[in-house]
Amino acid sequence: MPVFEKLLYDADDKVRMEAPEIFRVLGKRRPEFVLPFVDELQRISETDSNRVVRIHCLGAIKATVQK
Repeated sequence: MPVFEKLLYDADDKVRMEAPEIFRVLGKRRPEFVLPFVDELQRISETDSNRVVRIHCLGAIKATVQK
């Protein structure tokens, strides 16, 4: 998970846009892996300069906490 976490802060917008998708997929199947990162994903969803990154972070959160 730390490797995926680093991708959330990559300088390349395309990498940052796809990184939250890893968290979304894992959040659906293994939410316990993603739960420790929900606060970080929330912060990124409010502060990243890229709109798609913000939206994908919110999707990852939703997939993780949804029952």
